[in-house]
Amino acid sequence: MKNLIIENFTRIRRAEIAFGDLTVFVGPQATGKTLVLELMKLVEDRPAIMSNLKKHGFDRARPARIFLLGILTSESKIVKNLIKQLIN
Repeated sequence: MKNLIIENFTRIRRAEIAFGDLTVFVGPQATGKTLVLELMKLVEDRPAIMSNLKKHGFDRARPARIFLLGILTSESKIVKNLIKQLIN
């Protein structure tokens, strides 16, 4: 991955990141550095996540909310937003 553009992801309205040999995220606390890393991990793990969801009965033809209501145990906004990003 050489570039990443994030728009409207939790607290991040817009961010453009150009990756080099070494990219370091620096900034004040609670500005989205960890969210960016979590998003990158989610994108990287998407094939495995989709495989596991399918294995446990997820069907993209069915409304995802019905399935997620049955399995979602965390009330975390981050978890809910990551799942929304994953299925859209």
